[in-house]
Formats: sequence, C-alpha cells, structure tokens
Amino acid sequence: MQAKHGLATPQSVKESYLTPVNGADQHNQRMENLQLSESIDEMIFSYIAYCNKVEKASKDGKKPSVEKQELLQIEKAELKKAIEKLAKKASVI
Repeated sequence: MQAKHGLATPQSVKESYLTPVNGADQHNQRMENLQLSESIDEMIFSYIAYCNKVEKASKDGKKPSVEKQELLQIEKAELKKAIEKLAKKASVI
C-alpha cells in the first residue's frame, strides 16, 4: 500500500505482507470488479447489436437511406461516449 504513495522501504513492504487484509475492502473490490465486468459485457452486446444493424442495413451491397445512416451515426456516437465513460471507470478501479 505504501508503494502507491512512493514510500516503499524494505521494512514497510515486509510489514504490508504480514498485515491481514481488510475483508470489507476485499468485498468492495470484488463488487466493483463484478459491476465493471457486467458493464463491459453489456457494452459488448450493445456494440454487436449495432454492428448487426449496420450489416443488415448494407446487406447485399445496398446503401442505407440517409435517415438510416443518420440514426446509425447517432447510435455510433452514443456507443463511443459510453465506451469512453466505461474506460474511465475501469482506469479508476
């Protein structure tokens, strides 16, 4: 723990290995990791659904209508924002 703050000495490292880990902290970390994992899974499913829509819209080489393209671009932008938000959350954990 002290290494995160730049104060890692051989004695402090040894002490940190010998001290018991707080059970509540471990539980909270597991909960956060589980929530992040589920969020990532949902994001993957959303992205796959988006890709399927794009593929269906341009099936057999046809070009989707302007309105459909616009809707797909909006959905793509929303997905991009959600992915960036999720990445920021993941970097904090």
